[in-house]
Amino acid sequence: MESLHAAAVRTVALTVLFVSIPSALQAQEIRWRTDYSAALRESQAKKRPLFVDFTAPNCIWCQRLDANTFSQGSVARLLNDRFVPLKLDGHRATAIAQALGVQRYPTMVFAAPNGNILMVREGFEDAETFTARAERALRESAEQKEPEVAEAEKIDIQD
Repeated sequence: MESLHAAAVRTVALTVLFVSIPSALQAQEIRWRTDYSAALRESQAKKRPLFVDFTAPNCIWCQRLDANTFSQGSVARLLNDRFVPLKLDGHRATAIAQALGVQRYPTMVFAAPNGNILMVREGFEDAETFTARAERALRESAEQKEPEVAEAEKIDIQD
């Protein structure tokens, strides 16, 4: 028979495990912004690329993207730590969707903090493919420096 002490330790361990699961799951959720103007300002202030996920109600591939790709902890961390993630309903944000040429859902747009579009991708992507694309967008964004920063770096290099 199990000792009282062992049973108590097991109960405490299980309680800690179940209490920590929700917080671990929350840590893996993407902190989506829903206001384009605010997200753009944040992107510029933090000097992070903007990632926009255009979705639509009843879009099966949008739901699969959320369930299979954006739910992955590594993808959530990448978007939360290195981008400003923005999710927009293309049927509600029609002016922005039209300006960016969105015609199908899901459509994913990566933009540098200076507003330059780095890449646009329509359709579903698995986590591995999405991560490779996001990392490429980060590299391309880093290459697009503000003119005054690029000029200052030239002066530093010449000295």
